[in-house]
Amino acid sequence: MVRNVWKLIAVVALLVCFGGTSADAKSKEVFKHPYEQLWSVSLRFIQVDLKCPVENKDKESGFVIFKYKLNSQKIVRGSLEIYPDSQSTGPNPRHFLQVHIEHASKIRESEFLEKLKLKLESER
Repeated sequence: MVRNVWKLIAVVALLVCFGGTSADAKSKEVFKHPYEQLWSVSLRFIQVDLKCPVENKDKESGFVIFKYKLNSQKIVRGSLEIYPDSQSTGPNPRHFLQVHIEHASKIRESEFLEKLKLKLESER
């Protein structure tokens, strides 16, 4: 019960921080990789490849909040969420990865997902 309350608080906090207007960019893509692989590779990609400090993460809920260097002078918040595709069934369901980077274009977020996809493929 207490665990579910904390999950709810985390989701509400994400919505408050990143909800914004409909003009905010959010990019998502479907991946066929197992959740464990998506989680570990995504976390390494953010921390090691991009050198972004992680502010908060919850493996069970599938989210990471991190600092992202938008340009040489501006550091903004970013979030990554991993959640199952409700239309996918079977032992290895597909998952959505959704990324949001404050003040970034949808193109920047799509590039982030594309680089992450390449990393996932290279580690298969």
